[in-house]
Amino acid sequence: MNEKADPTRFHSVDAQRPEAFIQFLDARRAIGDELLVKRTIIDLLELENGHRVLDVGCGAGVDTCEVAATVSPNGKVTGLDRSAAMVAEARKRATSLGLSVDFVEGDAQSLPFDDASFERCRIERVLVHVPDPRLVVREMVRVTRPGGIVVASEVEVEMCFLNSTNEDLARRIPQSLADGLPSGRAPRRVQRYFIESGLRDVRLVPRVVMNTVAFMKLALGTRIQHLVASRQATSDEVEAFWDELDEAERNGCLCSGIVCLTVAGRKPN
Repeated sequence: MNEKADPTRFHSVDAQRPEAFIQFLDARRAIGDELLVKRTIIDLLELENGHRVLDVGCGAGVDTCEVAATVSPNGKVTGLDRSAAMVAEARKRATSLGLSVDFVEGDAQSLPFDDASFERCRIERVLVHVPDPRLVVREMVRVTRPGGIVVASEVEVEMCFLNSTNEDLARRIPQSLADGLPSGRAPRRVQRYFIESGLRDVRLVPRVVMNTVAFMKLALGTRIQHLVASRQATSDEVEAFWDELDEAERNGCLCSGIVCLTVAGRKPN
């Protein structure tokens, strides 16, 4: 993947190479544990035919389309993303599936919808990319109807674990990733944001996502290049780091991944 497709730069997709970010999102769906997280989100939403659902930060729209299929034929789903390229890709994918989904450009911190417009509202891997994640949660609660459900799912970046014998580098990589995001340490606070925003029955569901080396190279590669450029690591260290993980994967002993936190809450009637 081109180095401009840095996963810490999802807040500026259109200024870079959008197709590389789309490839990154698609690559996530090849990870079994990622699909289990997505199933957890669906289960927590308690979707029914006829629900109106908002997907905040919909990306290429794959999850939005899955929700649309679940609430059909009487439901209505809207996907929102700040990237024009992502919205265009999402519309194309929904059309190919024969689904009627509204996709709009917009800012998660100022949702362009009336109060109480949706029965369900979801957001996944977006809060780390916005300056004010607490405001995004408040906006999601605002546009959700009383009795409706809000679900947010984020990876706790600094709980990325890498079974490298270079322990210093293995610690610096997650820290660099968190530092490179607008709100890299927000996931651990989402449960609090939900409660502060007035949601009830707030639940936190943690899950460990085990990754492949190929995906880790997509997700971590540019931050590791940053460590080299800033002289916090050497090219030889990085080469040895990847060689060790490649060997571990071949030998069936790769133990590297990240912790995902999914939070759900209900808006009071």
